[in-house]
Amino acid sequence: MGGTWSSSNTAIATVSSNGTVSGISPGSCVISYTASPNGCATTVTTPFTVVEAGSPATLVLTSAFGTDHQMLHVNHYSVDTIFYDTLVPIVYSMGGGATDIHLIPGISSLPSGVTGVYLNGVFTISGVPYKIVVNGTVPLPYVYNYSVTTSGGIYCYNYGLSPGSCSAPGDGLIGEPPTPPANPILEGDITLEVPCLGAIAGFLPSGCEFMNYTASLSVTGSPTGVTVSGLPTGLMYNYSNGSIHITGTPFYAGSYVITIHSNGGLCMPANFTGVIVIDYSYPIMLVSNFGTNNQIICTSSPLSSIIYNANGELLVLSGTLPTGVTSYFNGNNLIISGTPTQSGIFNYSILCNSQCVNPISGVITVNTTPVLQNITGTTSLCVNSTTTLFNSTSGGVWNCTPSSIASISSSGIVTGNATGSAIVTYTKTNGTCSTSVSINITVIAPVTITVTGAQQVCAGSIMNLTSSSTGVFWSSSNPSIATISSTGNVTGVSAGSVIISCIGGQNNCPYTATYSVTVSEPIIIIITGPSNVCIGDTID
Repeated sequence: MGGTWSSSNTAIATVSSNGTVSGISPGSCVISYTASPNGCATTVTTPFTVVEAGSPATLVLTSAFGTDHQMLHVNHYSVDTIFYDTLVPIVYSMGGGATDIHLIPGISSLPSGVTGVYLNGVFTISGVPYKIVVNGTVPLPYVYNYSVTTSGGIYCYNYGLSPGSCSAPGDGLIGEPPTPPANPILEGDITLEVPCLGAIAGFLPSGCEFMNYTASLSVTGSPTGVTVSGLPTGLMYNYSNGSIHITGTPFYAGSYVITIHSNGGLCMPANFTGVIVIDYSYPIMLVSNFGTNNQIICTSSPLSSIIYNANGELLVLSGTLPTGVTSYFNGNNLIISGTPTQSGIFNYSILCNSQCVNPISGVITVNTTPVLQNITGTTSLCVNSTTTLFNSTSGGVWNCTPSSIASISSSGIVTGNATGSAIVTYTKTNGTCSTSVSINITVIAPVTITVTGAQQVCAGSIMNLTSSSTGVFWSSSNPSIATISSTGNVTGVSAGSVIISCIGGQNNCPYTATYSVTVSEPIIIIITGPSNVCIGDTID
């Protein structure tokens, strides 16, 4: 180009007319080239460093093997930012005639949060990568390629042929000397994990005021938490194990817009928008008396009618009723009535075709009414005597009123206390059900009898005793002294005394009378004197 070459310090380096630089001694200088291609003088310069021959610039990776090719995983989310795991520092060191280390512009890129810093011959790439989510989208790229090289180095391009004859990098810009060899270049890459996408899916059903409400939504992406807003008063939410549960009892009817946002975790946050419609509710009312929906009754006893109404809505009975009890409609009223013949516990529910009518439940408990046979046994007794009554059904309880007339034991033994009438009752109980049977008893006073007749009889003679009562039984305390027949005839057998007993009974009231009898030996009398007498005469 007809220009002129010059060196700022020929003691360090000289340059020939054709641009060949010769190193004289180690050091730095400036090589200039001045030309006037259009009549206007133009000068360009380049720094030049002379090094010992055979010491070109070097660039090596001094951090651990593989650190120049790293895959980083999502660490966490914060609002709209994705943070990745911390980058293991990538370290490069230079040598030879290199003056610094830098990224090659235009072909190198690093993630946000990661920088390359040169200091004292060492270039370090480090930091915590992150990405900003824009409108729910993570911008590309996910793979970041970079190249590092040195600058300011001197290479002896023809070293070995002409020792000491070197060219400076960049001389090729002037166009006169041959292009020197390129500076060393090392390449690497940083790959960021593509974040997973969180999602919230499910259905929000409609509900009714003052009635239990429940809804469930599934959440993917394992967020650390969710935020739900817009819920009706009375509803709350709970997030656990990938599910959002909305429960409670809404207080007011209306249409509510629900927004849900997930946060945290290792996936991109998810958003959900839905509507919960709460309708007005109508209660099922118990029209019959309070408590009739939970009755305890006995078989063969009529049920107190149970009546329901729901503001004109059609009601349906679900469940089982005891045999003998039915349900029917009277206008808008559902009525349950009848006389049960089946025992057991019968649960039922009253439902409505309308979603917003809360079901109501009830229970009918039917206990078996015991069956008893009639009381058997003697129904009259004497004061201070006893009699036993019976019933073929065991497990019952005896009772007698008034107790001043008669009392009864747990085994049915009746004791007469005073003359009069009393009622004996036998009761069998099963839960709240009981059956009783009764019988009248009569308590009478003891009968007093008397025995009349002679109290002495001769041996071999017979006398008769009589009783003030009929149908009695006679007996002798010692038949060897005297015997007595069923008709009361006493026969003397030998001298002595015996007790004659007269035993009888009336209305289950036994009585006994005793009578003392003495038996004597007969007296022998002898008559003496004349056996003849004249008419008109007397004899002694």
